Amino acid sequence: MEYRDQGSFDVVEHAKEIKSARNPVKSDLVEGAVVSDRNFLLMRPCPARGQKSNYILDISMAGPSSDTEELRRALEAFAASYLPEGLKAMGCTQ
Repeated sequence: MEYRDQGSFDVVEHAKEIKSARNPVKSDLVEGAVVSDRNFLLMRPCPARGQKSNYILDISMAGPSSDTEELRRALEAFAASYLPEGLKAMGCTQ
């Protein structure tokens, strides 16, 4: 899911509060993001929409996975490749 015009919050702390986010850690690949065993959460400023506006990218995977490290890498890689287009589509770039 994607959201825009959101207030600011700490993505790592938020992920720790979500029961479905298992073992959340800051992403090494994507700035302003946290990755867990089945989830990815990112917050970036959306300056084209106003000074206090933020863009949120929230990805959740369902189903069993025997290799959570591989899934984490795939979530980060997808988010990194999708981010420029997502920001553009949500009107967050100038």
